[in-house]
Amino acid sequence: MDHDEPLIMAALNVPGAAVAVVRDGETVWSTGYGLASVREGTEVSTDTVFQVGSISKTLTAWGVMHLVETGQISLDAPVESYLTRWAFPPSAYDSSDVTVSRVLSHTAGLNRVDGYPLPGDQPLPSLEDHLDGNNGGGQSLRIDLEPGQQFNYSNAGYTLLQLMMKR
Repeated sequence: MDHDEPLIMAALNVPGAAVAVVRDGETVWSTGYGLASVREGTEVSTDTVFQVGSISKTLTAWGVMHLVETGQISLDAPVESYLTRWAFPPSAYDSSDVTVSRVLSHTAGLNRVDGYPLPGDQPLPSLEDHLDGNNGGGQSLRIDLEPGQQFNYSNAGYTLLQLMMKR
C-alpha cells in the first residue's frame, strides 16, 4: 500500500481509491491509496472490492455505440424493438418513443430505479428481475414522463440497454 495519496483525492474529498494498469488482460501494476472504510480505518489494498456504480454506464454506452457502428441497432429505434423477454408495463406514454438514444441521454421519460446492496450470499437478480423491481428493495422500471421532453436520470435505463445488448 502506498500511503502517499494523490493530491486529487484530498481536493475531491475521496477517502480511498485503487488503481491498476492492465495490458493484454493481465494486471501489470496495482496499488491502493487511502481508506476503504473511514469508520473502521481499513486501508485500501489491491484486493479491496468497490461498488462499480455509474462507471458501468460508460461501458454500457460504449457497447451500445459499437452495435450502432456495426449496424446491429439504430439510435432512433425503440428499445423494445430489440427485446424479446421484457416489455414496459402499461403507461400513459407510448413505449415506442423510448428510443436507444433517449435512454442513453436520460431523456426517455424513465423513472429512477436504484439497485440496492444484496446480502453477499444472495445471487444477483437477472436483468429482467431487476427491471421488474425484484432488485433488493427497488421499484420496477416504467415510463413516468413523456419521452424526449426532459432529462430524468435513470439507472435502470442502462440495465435496459444491457438487456438489449445481451439480446
